Amino acid sequence: MGLWLGCWWIACATAGGVHAQVDATPPTAEASAVPGYTEAVGAAIEHYSAHRWREAQVAFARAHELQPSARTYRGLGLAAYYVGEYSVAREAFEQALSDARRPLPEDQRREVVELLAASVRETGRFELRVAPASARVEADGAVTERRVLLLSRGEHAVSVSAEGHVPQHATLIVTGGEDRALAFALPVVARAPSPVAKSEPVRIAPVASSRPEAPEASRARDDGGRALTWIVAAAVPVFAGASAAVWLTGEAKRDDIEDDCARDRCDRAEADRRSRSVGLAAHETWATVSLAAAGVALVAASVLFVVEGGEPPSSAIQIDAARSGAVVRGNF
Repeated sequence: MGLWLGCWWIACATAGGVHAQVDATPPTAEASAVPGYTEAVGAAIEHYSAHRWREAQVAFARAHELQPSARTYRGLGLAAYYVGEYSVAREAFEQALSDARRPLPEDQRREVVELLAASVRETGRFELRVAPASARVEADGAVTERRVLLLSRGEHAVSVSAEGHVPQHATLIVTGGEDRALAFALPVVARAPSPVAKSEPVRIAPVASSRPEAPEASRARDDGGRALTWIVAAAVPVFAGASAAVWLTGEAKRDDIEDDCARDRCDRAEADRRSRSVGLAAHETWATVSLAAAGVALVAASVLFVVEGGEPPSSAIQIDAARSGAVVRGNF
């Protein structure tokens, strides 16, 4: 065990100044108790010190699977960063800073913060908002359940599909540092009309007319309606004549007042007093009211003449099935 720890320290010291050092802190007793963890960490450090980034990545992944912690997240991020998988490194660094299991010491936190900032500049973050929510998402041809994508610089293809909906595709050109939302609202596929099912013809039975053969009650109503029409029509000249008579009477009184004032040389106030005394304003009011009543009666009479002059349409369907042979086909 002492020889293994000595090699670990030597490897870390040798790696210093070339790239970020891996965790030189010996595993805790709890971590060492996990079978295979110590061996996986040793292999990861060996590969990392020799710049065999891909092999170090695989070994760190094995150690993380056995005993995950902030330290193993940091190792995963370092290996991915030097491989050039910046989106993987970014996610691992974010986890390393937030995981409470074997938290990073202050110097390693500063190092991870710097590498995280560099990873952000090399990646883009995209929040997917899809409708329907159960839609299938593919990023660069691989299905993903994630709704937040971290993509490295370059061109990426995103496809969203759902049964019964029109799929949508997007090409993302990531320049680094993006952080935005992408909305995919899939329209429903327009369904073709169902084919008309073959069925036996359904004949329409004859329908009796709903209009009676002019019973006495209907005749009485018709006669009453026509009488009302003529009464309203007769009211038009009555109201019009009354309006004219009242107006002419008022004009005659106005002329008399003007003549008297011209003879007596009365002023305007005296002329207004004489007009009020003979009710000249009342004549004007009644003339206007009568004329309005004549107009209303004229409109009402016109409407009644139109209504009484036409026959109401019948709402019944009259088909002689025996003669016409009319049929209705299809499903209803």
